[in-house]
This record gives sequence, C-alpha cells and structure tokens, in this order.
Amino acid sequence: MKNHFRVLLLIFGVALSIVSCKKDKPVEPDHSIVLPIDTLKVSTGESVQLTTKNYSADQLTWTSSDTAIVKVNAAGLVTAFKQGNATITIKSKAYGNTAIRNVVVQEATILGFSNLTIPAASSKQLLGQHYAQSEFTWSSSDTTIATVGTTGLITALKPGSVTITIKTKTYSVSETLSLTVTDAKLTDVGVGADGSVFVVGSDTVNSAGDHSIFKFYNSQFHKIANGSGVRVAVSPQGAPWIVNNSNQIFNYSGGAWAQVTGSASDIGIGANGSVFAVSTQVVTVTGGYAIIKWNGSGWDTMPYSAGVRIAVDPYGVPWVVNLSNLAYQYGGYLWNQIPGVAANDVTIGGDGSVYVSGADTGVPSYSPSVYKYNGGIWSPVTGPSNVTDLSADANGKIWYLDKSGVLHSPVN
Repeated sequence: MKNHFRVLLLIFGVALSIVSCKKDKPVEPDHSIVLPIDTLKVSTGESVQLTTKNYSADQLTWTSSDTAIVKVNAAGLVTAFKQGNATITIKSKAYGNTAIRNVVVQEATILGFSNLTIPAASSKQLLGQHYAQSEFTWSSSDTTIATVGTTGLITALKPGSVTITIKTKTYSVSETLSLTVTDAKLTDVGVGADGSVFVVGSDTVNSAGDHSIFKFYNSQFHKIANGSGVRVAVSPQGAPWIVNNSNQIFNYSGGAWAQVTGSASDIGIGANGSVFAVSTQVVTVTGGYAIIKWNGSGWDTMPYSAGVRIAVDPYGVPWVVNLSNLAYQYGGYLWNQIPGVAANDVTIGGDGSVYVSGADTGVPSYSPSVYKYNGGIWSPVTGPSNVTDLSADANGKIWYLDKSGVLHSPVN
C-alpha cells in the first residue's frame, strides 16, 4: 500500500513539474511588420507617410522598386513622381523580416481643362492645381500669337491657334492647353502723327474698371506694362496719353507712366503736339464738360466750351462733340457749330482731315456711319459700318472699332 502511495506522489510531482514548465515558458514577441493598407494610391507630386505596427521608422529600412515612379525616405515618407506602379519593401533591421506594399501612382490634373478661347489684346491668368505655383514651367508653341509668363499669365497678341505647355520642375508631369485667340475686343483707339497705334483693351484690370493699354504693330497687340485706362490719344512722337475711369491723366515717357495733374474724361492731341482734354467740370446738361488745354505744367480752361469727345487739328485747334451729338470747332474765342450731322465721336488726321462717327441711336440694327467734313458739308465715307470709335493717321486714313470691338485698319 505504501509503495502505491509513493508511485502516486511521484506521478503527481512529475505532472506538477510539467505544468510548471509550461507556465514559465516565455511568449515569443511579434516581429511581423503590419501596415494598415495593402495598396497605396497616390497622385504625382503627392507625399504619404507610412506607419507600421510593432516598429518605429528607424528600426526599419525602406526601399522602392522604381525611384523614377516613387521614392521613400528613411522615415517611411512616400513621394510620387510619375505615373506608374511600384512596390515599397519594408525590412526589419534587427530580425530581417519584410513586408511589401504596392503603390499605384496616378497623374494629377494640373489645369482641369484642355481648351481655352480668348480675344487678342487680352490676358488670362492660369493657375495649376495640386502643386505649388513655383513648381510649374510654362511655354507657348508660337510666341507671335500668344506668350505665357513664368507665373502662367497668357497675353494674346493676334488671332490664331497655339499650344500652351505646362510642366512640373520636380515631377514628370505635363499638360497641354489648346489656346484659340480670336479678334481683339477693344474699347478705344488712338493714332499718332508718326503712325503709332495704341488701343484700350476690354479686360478689366482693377476695381475701377480700367483696361489694359496695347501698342499695335506687326499685326500684334503688345501690352504696355503698368498702364490702364479707358481713353487714349497719341503724341506726334508716338507717346500715348491715357485717361482712366477715375479721371486721372497719365502720359508715357522713357518707358514709364507718369501722372499728369488735373482730371479728364477724354483727351486729344494734334499733329503739332497740342494737348486738349474734356474735363470733369459740368458746364451744361446738354453740352457736357469744360474743355481744357495743357500749357506744359497745368491746364487752362477754354472759354464757353462744353463737350464729351475731342480731337485736335494739325494747327492746334480743337473740335468737340457734345452731349447733344453736335459738332463744334474752336474759333479763337467762340465755338462754331458745324451743322449737318449727328455725331458720336470725332477725329482729325495729320493732314487736317476731319471725321465723325454718326450718333448711335441705340437700336441694335442701327449701323453708325462715318462722315468726312468737306468745307461746309459732311460726306458719308464708303466702307466703315457699325463704328463706335475712330482715329485718323497722319495721312487722314481711318482706323476704327466696330460694335464688336474689332479693330479695322485704314479703309480710305
């Protein structure tokens, strides 16, 4: 009986020892590399931070199967460079186990549109998406039609079609834009005695509603930097004077605009250099505003004068059109009405030729004509129609704008 008891105690002890050994055996740590995703989808230029369970970033090595498509740094930051597929391999420095994740890189859209139409003598600011603006380079396939600056500002020079290319500096991403430049939409034209042609665009460049100023030559509209206004006249030397919507006066000299004292709503310059303007001083509700003459340092008010549009002949004699659409010529003291026409605008060529555009009745179908003054009578000029603004050159040839704002070169 005692022997049986000893055997049972021995068996029980061995069992306790086995159980005790099982309880004391240490648990193996989890060295697996666990990431929350199996496939990472990113756009070119995008960066995504990868994190893992059980490891800090410095306990791992990170490698890309194709660094032209995607790169990964020592901290697990993934950056996509161009469209394609690649894999990221993550390896434990201490244990050597690995994890692999797929990366799909999609090309990001830069502009979001592929076609654009703008008129000549206008500008359009383009802004890229998904990247810093400093990341882009811009180019035009034909800089005689349109140019594009380093910030994406398009300037349309003449009608035609051109391709604008946008590229990223760091990433292999590019887009093209098909640009169509239509006829310019203009609001005023001025021609100097030297043949220089300046126009006022239709784009709005400030809160006052002013428009860009362009010089027209070689069949192109070249923007004059930092200038904006609503009316333009040109000196015999080819220097433009402008009036803006705030009635400020500027002239262009030495490559810069300078403000001239006084205020005006229109301006005219004769072939002899005489400068006159329509002021902002109301004279009569039927006539308009006082006429002023530039004396080199200020403005002299002309006697008994009122008008809304002005031109100056080669001898420095001003002509005006008033609010009642009547034409007047300055006679040395009094103003002489030149009857026989209802006028909207007036211009005088360097040869003394005087033209007016007929008053617009406001009826959509009405087509304002051009009339030339021939020693006492106004004769219709064949050709121009729908005229809203006009200017004559040194030879008395007419440049004009139609109702659509399109510039027409000499026609007579």
